[in-house]
Amino acid sequence: MLSAAQAGAHLPELYGRDYVLEPAPAAVPAPGTGDDALDRARKLDALEADLAEQVARAGPYAAQLTDPLLQVGALRADTGNAVAALRHYEQALHVLRVNNGLLHPAQLPLLRTLADLYRRIGDWRSGQLAWRYAYRIHGMGEMAVTDETLADALAYFTYARDAYIAPGAAGDDSLFVQAYRDNEQLFERLSNEGNEDGSAAALQAVGVSFLRNLYVLLGTDLSGYAARGPGGAGFASGSRMLTLQELGLGKGLEILDRLLDAAPAAPEQARLRLRRGNWLQWNGKWRSARDEYAAIFPLLDDSPASMALREQLSMPAVLPEDAALWRSLQRADTPVRGVFAADYSVSERGNCTRIEVRAEADAKPALAGRLRRMLGDSHFRPALRDAVLTEVRVEGRRYRLID
Repeated sequence: MLSAAQAGAHLPELYGRDYVLEPAPAAVPAPGTGDDALDRARKLDALEADLAEQVARAGPYAAQLTDPLLQVGALRADTGNAVAALRHYEQALHVLRVNNGLLHPAQLPLLRTLADLYRRIGDWRSGQLAWRYAYRIHGMGEMAVTDETLADALAYFTYARDAYIAPGAAGDDSLFVQAYRDNEQLFERLSNEGNEDGSAAALQAVGVSFLRNLYVLLGTDLSGYAARGPGGAGFASGSRMLTLQELGLGKGLEILDRLLDAAPAAPEQARLRLRRGNWLQWNGKWRSARDEYAAIFPLLDDSPASMALREQLSMPAVLPEDAALWRSLQRADTPVRGVFAADYSVSERGNCTRIEVRAEADAKPALAGRLRRMLGDSHFRPALRDAVLTEVRVEGRRYRLID
């Protein structure tokens, strides 16, 4: 229960769970013609017939079955039949393991595709397990961290966060903690190795991923676990989460301090100062955040990157100010209750007031009041103009309510 008090500065967390910024409209690809669909159907029939013939001739585990299984699976996925595609990809994975061994790197492309297919059908747990198996093939971060290893590790950690906050998915505490620990272990290893051979960039990528884990962790209301008592369902995993929450503020600052020590240039130092200020602001430490924000401007110059950061800072932002953190909730297939436009003022301390919300398109106007309350209960970074905290009026910022 003490950890619940420690986390009280940001609970309940609404942004990134119940609502997010509406992304800019993406270009819609032109629909395929009827002839394209017919050609795919004919090709699929031919491939399945050939596959059945090879299985009958060589048996179900012959090594040469991998490619035809993948071809059929890819066509099934292209036609939108993720369930049928999964059957073929899972069979191809089994054939690879039978012929090449359980930890052969040839499995990696299949595991990446499987994780995405599981996501499409809403089976986030199986998708996360597929990514962790890929991480296991890479040696669980204990072997040399190549570009491929780093890319797969970051994809695994991202998937774990997406799975935990996915609409309609019951977040699996134990799986999230497992990914959290894997991310922590890799960060500690890279941090202890120093900055040789380009590892500074890897350290920063893994450290930012770890910070995103903390945003998800501290933004989760776990008070129900304490109320259930030791005999309640999920009490053990909930207790671990509560302990991590209690240490979360300090852990985030420790990560950012390590990244600042390793950051080689002023522009990167400035972006990390912004992350540190936002972390403090989100945790209710507005005075410390104010000092951190002021430390950004001496690091800026006349470069395009610095000019872009000045422009970003000139307007307030709802926290966490990290578009990549909520990417999964901005997908076109995310169930939403509507899109709303909002006008509001953000004070020098980050208080959101004078909120006006309007429903767009088919959104129910009655839900506008709900978003208005959410905005009022959220944390904001105040605007900084010429290094001075300034009250600013925001107009027409669009948000989606998650269903």
